[in-house]
Amino acid sequence: MLTRMEYTVSGGGAVVYRCYGTGEYLEIPEAAGEYPVIGLWDHCFASSPSAAADRGRLCTFVPDTAAGADDSGEMCGERLKRIVLPRGLEFTGDYAFYGCRSLTHLTVPSSLKRLGGGNFVACNHIRVLEFEMPEGEGFATPFAMRDVIGEVTYEVEARLVRRAAGQEGRQVCRLLFPGYIEDSKENTPARIIEIKYEGMGYQYRQCFQGRELDLHQYDSLFPLTRAQELFQTSLSLALCRLCTPEGLGAEAEKTYVSWLTEHAEAAAEAVLSAAKEDAGCLETLRRAGFFTPPVLSMYLERASAA
Repeated sequence: MLTRMEYTVSGGGAVVYRCYGTGEYLEIPEAAGEYPVIGLWDHCFASSPSAAADRGRLCTFVPDTAAGADDSGEMCGERLKRIVLPRGLEFTGDYAFYGCRSLTHLTVPSSLKRLGGGNFVACNHIRVLEFEMPEGEGFATPFAMRDVIGEVTYEVEARLVRRAAGQEGRQVCRLLFPGYIEDSKENTPARIIEIKYEGMGYQYRQCFQGRELDLHQYDSLFPLTRAQELFQTSLSLALCRLCTPEGLGAEAEKTYVSWLTEHAEAAAEAVLSAAKEDAGCLETLRRAGFFTPPVLSMYLERASAA
């Protein structure tokens, strides 16, 4: 719980310098008193804060819910496991999440327009990036999604959520982005640098046309993925798309289901686990003809044993 927040005022808004509180979950408020929260300072959540040019410029905000609560120190570094950034946030400073090695879940608002450099250096255990979608109907990619995903080179799940004011978010789409390794080699005679990528993750991160995610291009990569990636990566990717089939074409659905049918027994536990979170996965598989009598019998036995 946030008990105190230090900030500076810039451009009519609050730029968060440091947060203090209890626990390992941090939800930053949308406003600090009369000022909307619009940005994060450099090294905002790093173990060592950025040097403030003038400490006298820092203001302090105490949420109403924290009145009288104990202040157990800085909420930063390896202490944090989940951070929810506020609606209205426009930018992050450089190295904002540096060294947050325990951070596994980050919620990013649709208002974010500028990402500082090196934001996720030494922050390598994020499993879920939750993006709030812009208001309106239809599928629309959050502005900063391409930049955030591009900074994270290891395997991560992106969840696109539509949230009405004062309501819980409704999950619209889940997408797995595999990891990749970039290897640079100097070709001295030719005076060029050759860059090679291991893993399908780089190709998946190129599925943006401008700032819009091209779901058709994303789905078209699966035949290569199932041949080059580990079984678990292919399985997780297929289930994410089948659980939330936003923009999933008939051919792409057939490709995912066909592969899942080939590995029906090996995938059973993961499918049943996914169904606990989203029963829509079972409906998609049923509609696609996945549950043939032998497969259905096996799944019923697995479910009964569980």
